[in-house]
Amino acid sequence: MTPVPLVPMGPGEGIAELLERSGGLAPREKNWLYWFRAACNAAQDALCSRSRCGAVLVGPPIFQRPGTSALFEGTLVGVGSNGPPRSDPAYRRCGETTPSNAHPKGGRTCCVHAEVGAMLSATPRCRIEGSTLYFARVDEKGILLPSGRPWCTECSKLALDLGVKTWVLWHAEGPAEYDAAHYDWLSNRYDAWVPTAEADAAEEVAPEGSGLGARGSGEDSDGSEQEGGGA
Repeated sequence: MTPVPLVPMGPGEGIAELLERSGGLAPREKNWLYWFRAACNAAQDALCSRSRCGAVLVGPPIFQRPGTSALFEGTLVGVGSNGPPRSDPAYRRCGETTPSNAHPKGGRTCCVHAEVGAMLSATPRCRIEGSTLYFARVDEKGILLPSGRPWCTECSKLALDLGVKTWVLWHAEGPAEYDAAHYDWLSNRYDAWVPTAEADAAEEVAPEGSGLGARGSGEDSDGSEQEGGGA
């Protein structure tokens, strides 16, 4: 996979400006850029005080005129950002310190993850089957930040159960795609103390049936409780 150059995307930028700055990219790369742009926009609504994350769930095109090609593939079916349950500050846990060994890491995050919000907003369930989930984490200026390895089993299992087909994450080297079953397998094997190089090597020898082969792209969060493969 050839990484796509990281293009800063401000929250007020329109599609025309985005395309102007992404000239020369292949259609698939422009498609990635478009949906990551949408995920970055969703992150602007994040209520978590520790990180700002957004996710969009993209299904197949609903309608396309015969003989034409869509500028961007897919139909937006779900949008989410990270924040406390019910978007209520009263449920905020962002500043609390919890016992590190009380529960698996996936169960100790402070907020509802953006990925979960996107899936919950995509109703009915039939709209989720075969969809692609794009995740983005941004800085205080709305600029896309790279993600780490997949780790959140809550998000990975829900996505697999609902029929999400593919995850797309933006790593430091560029965007990456994961088959949903493989993403879940990686999330269950996540260990914050294992260096990325060792984790990638182990990924190459994933057992048969764990998710259709090695990474074709993907993201996860760093050791902190931030979304990106898990908020």
